Amino acid sequence: MRMLIVPNGRCGFGLVDAPENLVGMPDRDATVKMLQRECELRTSAEISDKFDSLGDDYPAVHRLHEDIQRQVCKEFGFGSVGPIAIQSARARFPDDMGIVESAFYLKYNRARQGALCVGDKVPDVPLLELSGKPTSLLSYHSARGVDRPLVVIAGSTT
Repeated sequence: MRMLIVPNGRCGFGLVDAPENLVGMPDRDATVKMLQRECELRTSAEISDKFDSLGDDYPAVHRLHEDIQRQVCKEFGFGSVGPIAIQSARARFPDDMGIVESAFYLKYNRARQGALCVGDKVPDVPLLELSGKPTSLLSYHSARGVDRPLVVIAGSTT
């Protein structure tokens, strides 16, 4: 079985192999406590300083997230399961508000579903070309041919 999970707020989504029949995974109450502990660690001054020192080194940030999750799993006696015990919480307990309120990546996620729909007029937004030159979405697009379709795929790594 494979699950789509949100490992953290910075590195997006990932597919992970779920342990067969979820054997050895923490129950709902233990999972909530583990998520709360992860949140406590991630918001501590020491860990915040570590994140700050990593800057935009996203692979290192991701490793630090997983190190924190491994630590929490060991503290709760689920070291053999590893970070998947935390990362799969939402998939294992869908629509559980205790999970949503405890999970760092859900609790502090500021992302919201946008209002644009297929066929809507695209708003003009400021952009930077790879060279660093300022432009806007519509001017960038029109310079490449007005009759060409425009597909916008957006996200954030912060």
